Amino acid sequence: MIAPPLNVLYYGREEPPAEQPHLRAGHLSATFEQGQLLNIRWRGQEVLHRIYAAVRDRNWGTLPVQISNLSIKNDLSTFAVTFDARHKENEIDFAWKGRIEGGDGGRLRFSMEGEALSTFLRSRIGFCILHSVDDCAGKPFGVLRPDGTEVTGVFPEAIALDAPVPGTEAMKALRYETSRGVELNVQFEGDVFQMEDQRAWTDATFKSFCTPLELPCPAEIPRGTKVRQAVVFSVNEHRSPAVALSWKKEIVISQEGEDAGTMPAMGLGLATHGDPLTGREIERLRALNMSHLRADLDFGDSGWRVQLQRACVEARELGWGLELALFLSDSAERELSSLLHALEQQRPRVCRWLIFHALEHPISERHLLLARSSLERSNPGAQFGSGTNAYFYQLTRFRAPALGADFICFSIQPQEHSSDSGSISETLKMQAVVVTNARRLFDSRPVSVSPVTLKPRSNPNATGPQASSQPGQLPMQVDVRQMSLLGACWTLGSISI
Repeated sequence: MIAPPLNVLYYGREEPPAEQPHLRAGHLSATFEQGQLLNIRWRGQEVLHRIYAAVRDRNWGTLPVQISNLSIKNDLSTFAVTFDARHKENEIDFAWKGRIEGGDGGRLRFSMEGEALSTFLRSRIGFCILHSVDDCAGKPFGVLRPDGTEVTGVFPEAIALDAPVPGTEAMKALRYETSRGVELNVQFEGDVFQMEDQRAWTDATFKSFCTPLELPCPAEIPRGTKVRQAVVFSVNEHRSPAVALSWKKEIVISQEGEDAGTMPAMGLGLATHGDPLTGREIERLRALNMSHLRADLDFGDSGWRVQLQRACVEARELGWGLELALFLSDSAERELSSLLHALEQQRPRVCRWLIFHALEHPISERHLLLARSSLERSNPGAQFGSGTNAYFYQLTRFRAPALGADFICFSIQPQEHSSDSGSISETLKMQAVVVTNARRLFDSRPVSVSPVTLKPRSNPNATGPQASSQPGQLPMQVDVRQMSLLGACWTLGSISI
C-alpha cells in the first residue's frame, strides 16, 4: 500500500497550506494569510483576532479569494502590505486592491478599493473584524455613531439572542478595553458597521461587519460599482505593560490522567450515497459501539419508504437503534398513518424521534403532539424531540415549543463564516457553550445535537437557487478534509467536548 502525500494525509489536499508571513512593527505584530490579518498582537499577546474583507453571495455563501501581486515590506518598525484580490464564481466577479500599514506606535490601517466587474446579487461586501470572546465577553464598550453621538454597551456573557448586539446598531468607531489592560480603538470608514455574536454558529468571536442587517438583502450590485472601505486600529495601554511574549508557532498536545467522564449517546447518519453497506463496513462500524443510526424521512419525497427500509436493514445489521427525523407537511395525519403502516412491516427499534415541519419554523405544538400521539405506541419508551434541523442561531430565533418535547435539538457545523483549517479548529470549544445556552433557553431540558458535520448539509438562509455538485466532484455536503488527520482531530475534539 502506497502512503498518500503528507499534505493529503494532514489536510486532504496535495496543495500546501497558504503561507503565513509574520509582520512586526515594534510591539505590534500580526500574521498575513490570503488577504487577511490574523492574530493581531500587542507585546506578543493577541488583542484582535482577525480582519478580512468578504464577498458573500445572495445565499450568504462566502466566495473564495485569489491573491496576486503580493508585496510585503517590513523593517520591524513599520510594515506595508499591498495585493490584488479577486472573487470570481458563477455570475459574481469582484476585484479589489488591498493595502495594510502598521506602525510601532500601535496603529494599523487596512483599506480596500474594489469594483464590481459584473452585475450580481450580494448579501454583503466589505470588512469583517473578529473580536475574541475570551477577551471581550462581559466587558463594556463604547460606540461612536455616524451622527456623532456616543452610546455604551456590554459584550454579552451568554450568547446574544438579538442581532446586532444592543448598542452596536450603527457604528463609526468601537472602543473597549481587553482583559490585559489594553484599550482598543477601531474606526470604520466607507459603510455603517454593526456587531453580532458568532457563538450562535460555534465561532469563538464577536464580529463587527458592514452593511446593516435592516437593509434589503440580497441587493443588486451593478457592474462598475465602486466599494471603498478602511479599518483603522490603534491601541492605548492603561496598565503597566506585561512582559513581552515571544511569538512561537507551535502546538502542544497533552493528555491528562483524569477520567474524562461519561460519554453521551452517539450515533451516525445514514450514508447519503444510497449504496448498501458492505460486510467489511458493517464489521468496522459495529466495532464503534454506537447507539443509533439517524435517517431523515421527508414525506415530500416519494422515496421516503425506500430510505426507511434501508435504514431499518442497516440499523439491524449494526445492532443499533434508529433516530428518525421526520419532516411533515400540512398533510401530517396522512403521512403519519403511512409511516405507521411502514413501521409495522419493518418493526425497527426506534430510540428517538426528531419532529420537524417543512413549512413551520418551529413546528407548531399541534403537529408535535399529533406526531407523539400517533407514534408513541409503535416504540414505547422512544423519546420525542424538536427544535431546528439547522443551527443554534435558528433555535434562538424561533424558540421551538417545549411542550410535548422530551428534548430540544439542533445541528452543528464549523464553516458558517470561514472554511480555513484554523477557523474550523477554533469552533470546538464553542460546542459546549451552545449546548449550555440551549438548556438555559428551555428550562434545562435535555439537548440533542444532531447531526454534527464538518460541512453544511444545506443553507437555511438561501434566497435563491443553490449550487449543485458537478459530475466527477464530491457532493456539496462532503469536505475532502473528512478523510484527513485534520478531520480526525476535529472529530475527536468534538467528541471530547
